[in-house]
Amino acid sequence: MKFKNVIRRIVSIIAYPVPLNWWIKLSGINVIYPFYHTISDQAPAHVKHLYKVRTVNQFRRDLDFLVTHFKSIHSVPSNPLQNSHNSFFLSFDDGLAECFDIIAPILDEYNIKATFFVNTDYIDNKDLFYKYKASMIIDCLSVDDKYVNSTNDAIFTEGIKTKRQIIKKLRHLHYNERHLADTIANLLQIDFSELLMNRPVYMTGSQLEELISAGHTIAGHGKGHCLFSGIPYEKQTEEVADCLKYLESEYKVKDKLFAFPFTDDKLKTELFQQLKNQHVLEYSFGTAGIKKDAVPFNIQRIAIEKHAASAKRTIKTEYALYILKWIFNRHIIRRG
Repeated sequence: MKFKNVIRRIVSIIAYPVPLNWWIKLSGINVIYPFYHTISDQAPAHVKHLYKVRTVNQFRRDLDFLVTHFKSIHSVPSNPLQNSHNSFFLSFDDGLAECFDIIAPILDEYNIKATFFVNTDYIDNKDLFYKYKASMIIDCLSVDDKYVNSTNDAIFTEGIKTKRQIIKKLRHLHYNERHLADTIANLLQIDFSELLMNRPVYMTGSQLEELISAGHTIAGHGKGHCLFSGIPYEKQTEEVADCLKYLESEYKVKDKLFAFPFTDDKLKTELFQQLKNQHVLEYSFGTAGIKKDAVPFNIQRIAIEKHAASAKRTIKTEYALYILKWIFNRHIIRRG
């Protein structure tokens, strides 16, 4: 186990019994930004080999905790981390089909309005994120050993021979290796277009319009879920601008909100300032948990799914980690 994970586990054990209000007062932060990707009682093939999917009952328990201790807000306060009352801003990444079929009806029960960050290239299931392709391939490998040799030929990595090694490689496929997902799929004769037609992964344009009509917000998550630190600066600015322009043009989206795919780590202040000065975005979002940012309009969110713990435990742990980082002056993301 990585040292960072060991620290997190210890902090989690210490933080959980402490009343939440104590952590809130000590930190001075009373606005949090929890986010998910999908909710389902049966994990879909495109995500079940990437992370543990929360069930409907788990999600309901998370919401019960959130609405008990925080008030749901649908817009970012002038000071993103402080408000007149404890608040939470709920969001969902990638625009997956379950957002419309499962999540939205539950949010209606709780009278919660959420923000859905979508990849514009994938609306209407026009294409598929390479990580989701990898998960689908793993699903095929899990049920049929005859594909193992063909898959190994495509990876071209010394020492990767067993099915277990191949699956591990696919599960941790790096952005710069994303082409391997299509190469392997071709060898296995997996037709992603056919799969998307039979079982849509993403929401359709008409579903996005229904969410907007219901009072939810649609916002940008990039065109094709790229790793921003892995593309040139010029492409970074284009990716944000083109995504948000498309949403405004097609769906009359006025909220200039953008959540960076994967992470906002290693992104420079210059990028944020240029996007802000050119009125491309109002607020952007990262995934570093409860943490301040050198860019005041870039807000860090809490990935509830990441550690497979309840929202109650995850949020208390994030608060305690923030205090620990504050002691060592590591509570602010500093950028070049």
